[in-house]
Amino acid sequence: MVISELKNTKSLSEFQQKEKEAELILAKLKPDDFVVLLDENGVQYSSEELAGFIEKKAVGGTKNLVFIVGG
Repeated sequence: MVISELKNTKSLSEFQQKEKEAELILAKLKPDDFVVLLDENGVQYSSEELAGFIEKKAVGGTKNLVFIVGG
């Protein structure tokens, strides 16, 4: 799923824009979603480590693994 970019944001501060984006994202999430936020300042994993993480979640019964990439 993709959240469209905000329009008419010239009158909004960066903080207000982020708040609106967060509202759009939260509206799409379901209670049983396991959310992973991807951020350039976050923990970095190798391909193997990421595959292991996904496998653990799948084996552990996670139905919906949602990756969020911020703007």
